[in-house]
Amino acid sequence: MGNDQLQEKYQAFIRNSSEGIWLFETDSSIPTNLPPAEQVKLMFERGYLADANDAMARMYGCKSAAELIGTRLPDMMVQTDPRNIAYLTAFVESGYRLQGTESHEKDKDGNDRIFRNSLVGIVEDGLLSRVWGTQVDVTAQYAMTRQLQEGQDRLSLALRASGTGLWEWNVLTGELIWSDIMKQLFGMAPNEPITYEKYMARLHQEDRSRLQKIIRQSMKTGEEYKVEHRTVWPDGSEHWILGMGRAILEDG
Repeated sequence: MGNDQLQEKYQAFIRNSSEGIWLFETDSSIPTNLPPAEQVKLMFERGYLADANDAMARMYGCKSAAELIGTRLPDMMVQTDPRNIAYLTAFVESGYRLQGTESHEKDKDGNDRIFRNSLVGIVEDGLLSRVWGTQVDVTAQYAMTRQLQEGQDRLSLALRASGTGLWEWNVLTGELIWSDIMKQLFGMAPNEPITYEKYMARLHQEDRSRLQKIIRQSMKTGEEYKVEHRTVWPDGSEHWILGMGRAILEDG
């Protein structure tokens, strides 16, 4: 196979790839013996997009790569974002090779975009002159993760404000997971380990069999239960709490 045929296949691969493929070059090469912070500064000053495929262009809201080629690095990547500084610093410190690292950028309309990149720098005679890379758009996944985390944070805040404890019991393994507030309701320290046996020991003796019967019934039916019962703290004091739960049934 001749060089022309190889070049044609190479170009066809780049054009048809679903990943963004790009080449950044610099106006003048960057000495690799400079401190990482200085190299990152020069990347923003000298870097520009020299080549790309249409898949990458669409990630920035462009119809074709021709609209994007020539764009300066600061016009694509937010220079003041500490996450981008950390991203490029890691690239330098890794020996100019990174995989699966996120960058925080802007599309042509100024919308925030999150890309996951794999990139390699071309270093010759101690000088960095160009960087090849691929990227995928993970903006939607990033937003979903943030929403889930924010929801969990709000739930945690609401539970703390209401004094509600959360628990989970894996019936198959015996593993018991309690939130800090749950432990407080039983007079336990946040870092104190919990077991099912310790849980039973903290129940008032007159309430144990009744509560066990209610839990077993929920385990059979999967229905939610709600029951008031007493706990006994290490100092011997009794405390009333409202316990609620539901068994999750899988394959019977």
